[in-house]
Amino acid sequence: MQSHLLFDSINIAGPEKKIREFEEELKTIEEKEQKNLTRLLKVVGEKQHYHTSELYKQEWDVLKKLLDWPNKNVFPVLDVFRMFLLHSQASEMFKVFDHGAEYLYKFLSMLSNKNELAANQLLCLKCISNMFKHPSSTFVLVSKYEMVIDAVVDYLSHENKGIRNGAITVLLNYAVAFVTRKDDNQGRVQAIGGLVNVIDTESEPQNYMRILAAVGNLIFEDEEVQSLANEFGLLDKLSSLEKFKGKDVYDKCSKYVEEIKIILSD
Repeated sequence: MQSHLLFDSINIAGPEKKIREFEEELKTIEEKEQKNLTRLLKVVGEKQHYHTSELYKQEWDVLKKLLDWPNKNVFPVLDVFRMFLLHSQASEMFKVFDHGAEYLYKFLSMLSNKNELAANQLLCLKCISNMFKHPSSTFVLVSKYEMVIDAVVDYLSHENKGIRNGAITVLLNYAVAFVTRKDDNQGRVQAIGGLVNVIDTESEPQNYMRILAAVGNLIFEDEEVQSLANEFGLLDKLSSLEKFKGKDVYDKCSKYVEEIKIILSD
């Protein structure tokens, strides 16, 4: 697989309603900033204009301020940020490495708390995935792969299938990014164990397909990772494909399984 997968649905109405509701309670936005909030939400909600619309510093500042809301209130802000990451200007936020990394640390902080609201966990995973949209934010993710993968692997077996999907998608996007990194395979080594471990326990078809795609990328042209995958029992676990027989994803999953077997047999 060569393309990153993004959570690119745009529906601003729900998050905007909750943000307005929570702002009435928290009162963190000054009167003069209200128009900046309104314009921020308008621009983020109009995906058809993402290639031409602009956001200005004062609107970014409002978004950053909202991200500091208490965790019980921040979920609609995370959803807006997920959408904003798809905008062409989002790349500007990550061109200064340390500033961009601050957003990643925010997401990782929430993920480190296993008692965090499920909505926050899911949206943090989606935000991390959407950071793969731009080269500047991808650079931050690849530079910090060790801490990100460490935080995400724990969610591969979460009881919520949406949260599992978010975690799997983050690792799939790393697997895509790692294909071109022939000089450093430690990210592949770190990710392969967690993914192989859940192949035969995943029950959701789309999640299963993404696991296979990620595994295929991770073992591609990397003998060390192939050896690890064999040690983890990857070939035996591929028989789990049969439980998806009759599902829409079966044919594509079968193709991924055959490609994995060919790679491991070389």
